[in-house]
Amino acid sequence: MLLAVKKLALASSCLMLFATVGFAGSLAADEAKSKAPSERPTVAATRSFRTSTLEGMSVYNKAGEEVGSISELVVNVETGKVEYAALSVGGFLGVGDKLFAVPFRKFALRFDEDKNYLLLDVNKETLERAPGFNQDHWPDMANPNWAQEIEKFYGAASHDGTFVRMDGETLVMRDAAGESTHTHVLANDVKFTSGGKTVAADTLREGDRIRVTTTERDGKSIATSIEILSTRS
Repeated sequence: MLLAVKKLALASSCLMLFATVGFAGSLAADEAKSKAPSERPTVAATRSFRTSTLEGMSVYNKAGEEVGSISELVVNVETGKVEYAALSVGGFLGVGDKLFAVPFRKFALRFDEDKNYLLLDVNKETLERAPGFNQDHWPDMANPNWAQEIEKFYGAASHDGTFVRMDGETLVMRDAAGESTHTHVLANDVKFTSGGKTVAADTLREGDRIRVTTTERDGKSIATSIEILSTRS
């Protein structure tokens, strides 16, 4: 389902736009435990939504508290993926309206008996520490340092570089500047993608530009996803 583009922002390293986005997900029904929105019965379904539907949609946490609503969606036009949702929070923190860029993968769409909403595992204390901004002063979302700060705060960090080789269960890559190599242990469920589609690990070739998302486990940097941004010509 398509809509006309609402806003467009161009930047040197990562082009972002506020645009039409299809959101689809299959959700298993949850057994009701209380009247909290996060615990009401949900219906397994797949949906595509216009941005006008998602924008303004209520966001609840797992405690059943209404955290805020979606103000804008940020799409990476190189991959076609929704990167962030600008979460508008006001009364939940007892302050004026404030925005938080939250990685979109952190939201789960829920189909309630009487409404649809987004579920976000976040509490007041977490949001009080989160990097925020106001509607008139948006951050430079093309800045890799800003993106890394956001990803790290919400439980993951990502960085770009070039693929060197696979050494068993370890990824060897070169940093974006091409000055040094480093490694990441592969998660058991590591995902390899290209152009928004899942691909096989052996698709990678030396020199391919990649984006690696990592998390820290037991003091080790674990690669949870590897996205092929461009292939070596």
